[in-house]
Amino acid sequence: MAVSGSMLVPVMRHCRNFFNVSVEHGDFDLIHGDIELTGRYRVGQFLALTGTYTINGVYEIIAKHDYVYTLAGIDKDERWHGVVYGLDIPPDFIQLCVDIDEYNNSDMAKPSKLESESVLGAHTWKRALKDGMPIQWQDLFKFRIQPYRLLFTPIRI
Repeated sequence: MAVSGSMLVPVMRHCRNFFNVSVEHGDFDLIHGDIELTGRYRVGQFLALTGTYTINGVYEIIAKHDYVYTLAGIDKDERWHGVVYGLDIPPDFIQLCVDIDEYNNSDMAKPSKLESESVLGAHTWKRALKDGMPIQWQDLFKFRIQPYRLLFTPIRI
């Protein structure tokens, strides 16, 4: 399942839930996307890197060899003192992020003068509006987001 890099972190922030299951404090070296950690993680799992200068964020593990993990989407090398969180993001939440990303990239999320449209009388649609503007993903998906919400933010990214 493809993961939306653009929506995963914003939705986790909105929910105040990063699904963290482990934590490692210390000095870390990230070289060519590889990081050595003491914990056991699996390919497809996500890590949250904090305390860095340029690469704070959530990254998917795409390969591993012993305790060295390769992270997707990192093109910088960095050495830092900080925290690495192991995340266990449920597949349903990842699918929710994909659905939100698809909505945000659709015409339905873009402002338009049209509230409804009929195409040759065969297809009619009505744009979902709130105060004259397209509904934001936070409102449209609030019932799917609700089960994941926490009262506090365990990780600051």
